[in-house]
Parts: sequence; C-alpha cells; structure tokens
Amino acid sequence: MVIGAAGWADVAQPVWTKPLLIAGFVSIIAGCFMAANSHNRHQERRVYWLGWTLSGALFAAAMSFRGWEIALIVFGMTMFVVLVHAYFRTPHIKVGGRIYAFWDVHSQPDPSDEESPPPRSSTPARDVNTRVSARKLWWLLVVLIGALGVLIAIAGWVVQAIGFAAFLVAAAMIYGIGDTARGSAMFRGQYAQAIIALVLSVPAWALPMIAYVLRYLVGRLSTAREK
Repeated sequence: MVIGAAGWADVAQPVWTKPLLIAGFVSIIAGCFMAANSHNRHQERRVYWLGWTLSGALFAAAMSFRGWEIALIVFGMTMFVVLVHAYFRTPHIKVGGRIYAFWDVHSQPDPSDEESPPPRSSTPARDVNTRVSARKLWWLLVVLIGALGVLIAIAGWVVQAIGFAAFLVAAAMIYGIGDTARGSAMFRGQYAQAIIALVLSVPAWALPMIAYVLRYLVGRLSTAREK
C-alpha cells in the first residue's frame, strides 16, 4: 500500500489535465444555461444528456494519466450522479416512450409544442393528495434502509450509522403520520416493499419499521377516539 501510494504521488500531472477539467465545467455551465432558457422538453433532454456526457468524458480524459481504470471510474461516477439527479429532479429519463421520474409532475408524457401539459393522471397505488406514488416512496425507503443495514453490517454502530438511523426513524414516523392523516392503509398497501424493508432493517434492529408501525397505530387510535 505504501509503495502504491508513493507511485500514485510520483505520477506527473500533464499540462492538459487542468484545461480538460475546465472544459468539463464549462460544458456543465453551458448546458445548464441552455436548458434553463428552453421551454421544450425534447430540447432540454438532449442538452442535459449531451452536456453531461461530454463533461463526464472530459473529466475522464483529464484523469486518464492515472490509468484507464481511474478514467472509467471517474466517468462512471459522473454519470451515476447525473442519472440520480435526472430521476429525482427532472423528466429527462425517457426509455421506449416512457418517462421515469420520482415526482408525478415529471412522469407525465411530453406535451407537444402546441399543447399545454396534460392533466395529472392517477394510478391504483397513488394517493390523491400526494405528488409521489406510494410505490416510489416505499421503494425509496427500501433503498435507504438497505444502505443503513449495509453500513451497520460493515462498520457497526459508528456515529454515521447512528445519525443515519435517527434520520430514517424520523422519516418513517413522518410516513406513519402522513398515512394516518390520509386514512391510508398501513404501508399504503405496499406490503412487498414493507417486508423487504423489514428484512433489510434487521441489522438496525428494525428501528425504522418499528417507528413507522408504532406511529401509524398511535395515529389510528387517536383518530378512533376523536370519532
């Protein structure tokens, strides 16, 4: 490890590294500016993916003097961040004519240039008063609980794990409060995701799931007493 670290430090940085990095950031800024001044989803989508792919390629090229493995890692990490951002914040992930996005408003079909955006549609797993389907919310919770379980399994109850667990417990309680207020079924009917989340939460003593169930039941009892 010491030799590897020394070898890494001895690698001279080529003169073209900084210009490529600057070009990558310029590509990001230009893409964001063009997308912000466009009111056409198709154009925004093309600019988003072309701009970020170009930036990722420039960043990878800038780090290629470290080896092709590092260049691939840099490009892969860049595109992963871009993909996550696109899913949670934009309607830019479109495959086979279908848009994949976290928020309902971004999941709607592309309006034509002459038409206004279509009305919001509903699905069986969606609550009327929410902007996100119950299915997406619970899959997000599954992913987060799984990440917590992996962290605890690898590092134990370190400070980061305790903080992450506290955050998920609070989030689960908010889920429970919201479901009670809407009169929704427990887990909003997403029982498969709830079972998976329960299994993945075992390393965390199932604290997030216990917090959800307790808060949901308390809310239901309070509502029943008021009636």
